[in-house]
Amino acid sequence: MIGGASIPAVVINLLTQPQVLPLVGIMALVAGLALASWFYDQNTTATLWGTIALRMQLSLKDAKTFLNLPYLVQTNPTIQAQRAESAKRGFEDDERGVGPFVTAGTQLLESCLIAVIIIVISLTLAWWIPGVLVGTIALTLVALYQLNQFRTQASAKLNQLYFRQNYFFETAFSSQASEDMRLFHFDGLMIQNIDKLQAEILGLERVVNRHQQLIELLISGISALRMLTVYGWLLWLTINGHQSVGQFTFYFVLLSTIEGLVRASSLALSEFLRANTDLTIGRQFIETYEGAEDSVLSPAITRQGLKVIFNHVSFSYGDQVIIDDLSFTIRSGESIALVGSNGAGKTTLTMLLMGMIRPTSGEIFFNDQSINNLTTAEILAYFSTMFQDNVIFAADVQQNVSVSRDPSVESVRQALSQAGLYDRIAALPDQEATEMTQYLSSDGVSLSGGETEKLMLARMVYHAAPMVILDEPTAALDALAESQLYQQIQHLVKGRTSLFISHRLASTGFADRIFFMRAGRIIAEGTHAQLLQTSSDYRALFNAQRQYYAEGGDQHA
Repeated sequence: MIGGASIPAVVINLLTQPQVLPLVGIMALVAGLALASWFYDQNTTATLWGTIALRMQLSLKDAKTFLNLPYLVQTNPTIQAQRAESAKRGFEDDERGVGPFVTAGTQLLESCLIAVIIIVISLTLAWWIPGVLVGTIALTLVALYQLNQFRTQASAKLNQLYFRQNYFFETAFSSQASEDMRLFHFDGLMIQNIDKLQAEILGLERVVNRHQQLIELLISGISALRMLTVYGWLLWLTINGHQSVGQFTFYFVLLSTIEGLVRASSLALSEFLRANTDLTIGRQFIETYEGAEDSVLSPAITRQGLKVIFNHVSFSYGDQVIIDDLSFTIRSGESIALVGSNGAGKTTLTMLLMGMIRPTSGEIFFNDQSINNLTTAEILAYFSTMFQDNVIFAADVQQNVSVSRDPSVESVRQALSQAGLYDRIAALPDQEATEMTQYLSSDGVSLSGGETEKLMLARMVYHAAPMVILDEPTAALDALAESQLYQQIQHLVKGRTSLFISHRLASTGFADRIFFMRAGRIIAEGTHAQLLQTSSDYRALFNAQRQYYAEGGDQHA
């Protein structure tokens, strides 16, 4: 600013001096401007790349923090909403958080440096002028700070209203909800809720705007007082012959620059404070949960065979008891089938076993040693898994099988061969290096449902962990096909401890033992034949399922 609008005034003031120094002064001015321009360009570039780097660092830290959270925390909708809001406000784009914080902060610093130079120069005009400038600028900044505080308080309420409004908008436009909306004529209530929220939002926005207008009026009054005082003094000096026309022009433009600086500083400060608020929110999730999974490593546990003990283990979600005082032992190398109807607690038991959630009470042991001091990542290293939801990543075949950065090609091929998928992959142009899905590669390969199942099986085989868990990975198959696949898998993992989960009793005859669950408890255990003899509940459920299949019922029962 001082290097732009003030240059003509500086030149005129130099040329009207009686000494021979004007030419030297002009040359020095030009050199100074060139240096300042170069510094400004360098600073702008450094600021841009610094902002990008900081955003990327925060994004990476956010991802690491979220992925390392305990499973129960990670799946909590409130935590997910907090993480999404933190990312949105802090570093997702250049409009909020890091971007404007760095940019506005740099602009504010530049404006302050130029203002200090002008204020020092104004001492040559009158000793009291700097006091007027500093005092009025300080009043302006205080008013802006108060406005930002008011906005921050209002934003908390506005964010809640916008969050609720977005829910209704998303539901209204959701294809999943469209049938129920039409069937039950729910659209009228949706519109009513949206109208009510919009009225609240508009009312609060009006309050904020009125407050902003009052602050802007106050700032304009302060600016007018400053201009009348300093310009009035400047005119008085010129009219009474105390300074030349060149000096008048110089001081007039210089003091006018202050007005531009105040306006620019006001905008920069307002943006800086708003960005600081956003960035504070953006850091909350990371600072609250960073290192949540850190733990002291326990003594090494042998992986030659895995014996699992549940000792009076219970788990509750809120006031609801999901797992109720479970005690059992799974011997090393034993094959267990975990069965029961939906909601019996089978998947929750699995999550407890893998450390993804922790018991409300009781203790779990691996080979007679407590897992309390193990992190989730350390516990998961003991397991190979195959779940109902098959996830294929946008990566090549070997990375999908190994789920690692540095897969062993030979081990990948062996796993594919054992799963019965090797010939299909070997026929591809790039074989194991072939990209999968078309999210990131237009040439990516898509597998059929059966091939996807074999890929998941290869993934499980590749990770030669001491225990295998299969949580209804074949829910789309009928009971006979599921039983055959389970027997194939049992052959592949022979000698390793295994846990097969199903709600269909006819699929589990191969298991060494069956745990029959209901309402978070194991109400019976034994082989299939034993349970048919000793457990009336097991026998009744088995007969009901058998009759359902015989009558041509849904294969997903």
